[in-house]
Amino acid sequence: MPSKLPPRHSKISKAHYTGIGSRETPADILVQMQRISRTLAGNGMVLRSGGALGADRAFERGCDLAGGKKQIFIPWKGFCASKSDRYDTPDDAFDIAAAIHPNWKACSRGARMLHARNVSQILGSSLKSISSFVVCWHNGSGGTMTAVNIAKACGIPVFNLRDCPPEHALRFVEEIMNETVTIELLREDIEVLLLLTKKLRRMYKAMSSVGDGSYDDKITVGSVTTPEGAIGLTIEDIRKGRKIYKRLKKAVQ
Repeated sequence: MPSKLPPRHSKISKAHYTGIGSRETPADILVQMQRISRTLAGNGMVLRSGGALGADRAFERGCDLAGGKKQIFIPWKGFCASKSDRYDTPDDAFDIAAAIHPNWKACSRGARMLHARNVSQILGSSLKSISSFVVCWHNGSGGTMTAVNIAKACGIPVFNLRDCPPEHALRFVEEIMNETVTIELLREDIEVLLLLTKKLRRMYKAMSSVGDGSYDDKITVGSVTTPEGAIGLTIEDIRKGRKIYKRLKKAVQ
């Protein structure tokens, strides 16, 4: 571990987390990142990120949607059109990045500035305030690894959404904050559910208009296509769907 890093588990800020990732992060993961950051912002956590396209922007967008606080560390003014004023990277950050990077001598000045700014994503502006955890997506290479390796050296959890389902990351957040994290249902999610339950309601009416009314609730009587694939619907689902539809309709009015 580089000598300039804070001691493991010391001065960990429960108010801050780091949300970063590769520019190659898949689109469905970007959506999850935005939802996670919106949830965390709504629970008072401060985002640390890097302003790059892809994962960084997804985390920042979610934070902004919730009106949350953020610290966006960029290598130089105007990086990727970011309006952040956190572009004065401290000299010690370059020393830490040099100790972490496997081939620092081969890095250009621009690359070094990028890696050094990654140090602040984990340690903050003072380089003394460690984020409580990292949520990211990486494939084991690229600039994100500088921040990930620093986080591991500091002994804080790293949730790579390439291998770790988003719900696992949120469950850990609940534990580290010692409270229940409220996952806000976005309006667009509600509207998707409305489309689903509208079909359920129609099926319930059709089912009720025929036969003697005696059915096995577990019999699959239809299906609905979702982004995750076709979902089989039982009579029990349809009956529940009627109630869900009424609640959801009221929620978006």
